[in-house]
Amino acid sequence: MAYYESFAEIYDRFMDDVPYDRWRDHLVSVFREYGIEDGLIAELGCGTGNMTERMAASGYDMTGIDRSEDMLQIAQEKQICRLSSQALASALEEQARSSQILYLCQDIRSFELYGTMAGIYAVCDTMNYLLTEEDLLTVLRLVNNYLDPGGVFIFDLVSEAAYRKMGEKTIADCRDIGAFIWQNDFDAARRVNHYDLEMFIREDAGELAAKEASGRRADWDGETDAGGEKERVYFRRHEEHVTRAYPVDRVISLIEKSGLAFEKVLDAESMGEISKQTQRYYFVAREIAKDGRHF
Repeated sequence: MAYYESFAEIYDRFMDDVPYDRWRDHLVSVFREYGIEDGLIAELGCGTGNMTERMAASGYDMTGIDRSEDMLQIAQEKQICRLSSQALASALEEQARSSQILYLCQDIRSFELYGTMAGIYAVCDTMNYLLTEEDLLTVLRLVNNYLDPGGVFIFDLVSEAAYRKMGEKTIADCRDIGAFIWQNDFDAARRVNHYDLEMFIREDAGELAAKEASGRRADWDGETDAGGEKERVYFRRHEEHVTRAYPVDRVISLIEKSGLAFEKVLDAESMGEISKQTQRYYFVAREIAKDGRHF
């Protein structure tokens, strides 16, 4: 199933309330707890690079992995704007090049890296898109294979409680760049959540978003015709998203089965102990032995 194709164009505009800075602080805090203050870090499901860019700014040498070419194109455009701004502001082109992010278009169930990483993470529901335990185990084993000795893997999972709370709900939002209708349905028996996403995207949304990312003024009001009215053309697009909730004890079991050591699970909001009301979990796992395996 294709995700984040049409939605990629307007993703950042509609997700501007996501607490990326707080999530970045949480990730950095956990990595530093295990002595990972710099070095190579990979993000699974990096999307348009919102978190990847923040982690790079925190001093990590980042690799971002996502299977959506559309999302990665936007991430690359952001990076070009950032590197150009750095070179212009500091005239230190070498410094700008040193903070370049490597983006790879890969499915996280079969990703390949050029070597091992000090840390790997997956946030923003990425792991919930793995619909079977077999897929989840596959990703965990790959992560274990690509971690340095003692390396750390952090990933979040939306809880069953959060999906139950959302239940059958319709969410709608309308902005200058377009509009969407998000119809949600949660199958509690299977712990599977289905999002039906209907979008109306302004024809020049991609161009305007690129201008905004580069710091240039974006004319969101459209062109004026001879009669003084604003003319706008919108395209209708549709996507379906399917995610799954996993019981905490089962996730821990799969972590251990993969060869990783389970460290802890946290409430993503409080960064403390989890409860029945926890809406999002942070799982922390660690590489403990390579067993002679090769990447």
